[in-house]
Order: sequence, then C-alpha cells, then structure tokens
Amino acid sequence: MYNLYLKTHNKTNLKYLGYTKREDYDVYKGSGIYWKRHIKKYGYDVETELLGSFDDLAKLKQHGTHFSILWNVVDSNDFANLKTEEGISGNYGDETRRKMSENHNYDTKRWDNCARKIQSILTTKRNKKLWADPEHKIKRSLSISKSLKGKPSLYIGIPRSKEVCEKISKTLMGRQGAKYNMKLVICPHCKLEGKGGNMKRYHFDNCKTLKGSNL
Repeated sequence: MYNLYLKTHNKTNLKYLGYTKREDYDVYKGSGIYWKRHIKKYGYDVETELLGSFDDLAKLKQHGTHFSILWNVVDSNDFANLKTEEGISGNYGDETRRKMSENHNYDTKRWDNCARKIQSILTTKRNKKLWADPEHKIKRSLSISKSLKGKPSLYIGIPRSKEVCEKISKTLMGRQGAKYNMKLVICPHCKLEGKGGNMKRYHFDNCKTLKGSNL
C-alpha cells in the first residue's frame, strides 16, 4: 500500500509532498534532501495530511503528479520538493548501477532539444533552491574546497595561443573602468608584461622562474 501525504511544518509553514509504504506515514519524516535539512534545523514539528492510499504504483504516480502540478511544488517557495512526486525515489539497485556504468558514454543525441531545455530548466531551479539554504552553501563550498585542495590548476602551465590572445585583447579593447585601466607592469624575473592582481600573485616575489632558481 502506497500512502501519499502532505506534510506542513508548524513553525515555518514549509510543505512537503511525499509518499511512503509505511503505515505510520505521520511518523515517517520524509526523504527529500531539502526537507530533511529543514526539519534537522527546525525540528520535526509537523502536521501530516493523508491525500490517498493506493494499491499500485501507477495510481500513486497519477495522483502524485496531479498534486505536484496543482500546487506547483517544484517552483513554489512554499514547498521543499525538488522534483515532482511520481513515486520514483530511493537508491538505484545494483543492476541499474551496472547498466548505468556500462552506458556512461551514451549517445546524447537521442535527447531532442526540447528535452534538453526542460532538463536544464529543472536542474537550474533545483540548484537555486538548494544553494539558497545557507547551511547547504557552506557545506557544499567546504566540500568543493577540500576536493580541490592540493590539485594543480588545469590552466597553469598551458600557454594561450597567439590567436586566443588576440581575440581576448580585441574583446577587452576600449572597455572602461579601473579594472581595465590598470598600470602595465613587468616582472623582473621572467620579463612578462601584464596588469592587475594576478601579476603580483604569480610574478615578482612569486615568479616560477625565481622559485626554480632556488631549487
């Protein structure tokens, strides 16, 4: 039996549309990422309304989709849902993971432009909703910083071609403001000419040529 429910937080009035096979659906806290983070912060002070109980997944999907569209749960700031509630959730099984791994380099051309655009819009909305949460922003930023720590930049040591340099120069030519009117300086060690903070950051006392001579 699938139980489709609507949870409303009594303190913040944030809502969450979900489903569970458990009979104690009012005790079940829900599995949404944004929703779980919300109740962790404000506590599980929630009122649960049963929207319907269904014998098969098809009926659950039909009613879940209906309420998702009716209340616009993905776009609405009143809801914690990051996707429509269609009865498709949980972790991938081992067989599914194996197939996904084998088809990692699948042909993306089988997605038409309309499907790509819809997926892009949904992903952007989901990410904006997640990053609006200060806790998620700090946690995610620290995670990214930790994963990149000690790794060399992909662009360090890769010189730009003459064509690329000319294109950048042409694009920036004529622009106004302090950012583009900086004084031209020359590194005394590698003789590179440039403007802005990156010159002091990567040249002068921090020049690679200088560091190499001390090895």
